[in-house]
Amino acid sequence: MITKDYKSFYYGRVMETTEPITIRTSKDVVNQIDTLAAGMDRSRNYVVNQAIRQYLAYHHVLHRKIEQGLNDAKEDRLTAADNVMTEIAPASANESISYRYGKTGPD
Repeated sequence: MITKDYKSFYYGRVMETTEPITIRTSKDVVNQIDTLAAGMDRSRNYVVNQAIRQYLAYHHVLHRKIEQGLNDAKEDRLTAADNVMTEIAPASANESISYRYGKTGPD
């Protein structure tokens, strides 16, 4: 019998122990995973692990930002939306057009 400590992947320089899981998903998703894996010359397992890692990293940051916002609200560290818009809005419509089209001076 092979134990889960024996099964491992090499990520960079750190050896990580793995644990099998089972998921159910549509055939379309499986086909997309397989197509991506084939195009990358990687396994289905690699693609799924990368997707899970990216999902977890994104949601970890998102959760931290939400907690920070809630804490700021509790501590009354907020800025009115009108004040924010005033600070980030261009001084004039012409400045906005110049910025979009790369013009550096008045027409």
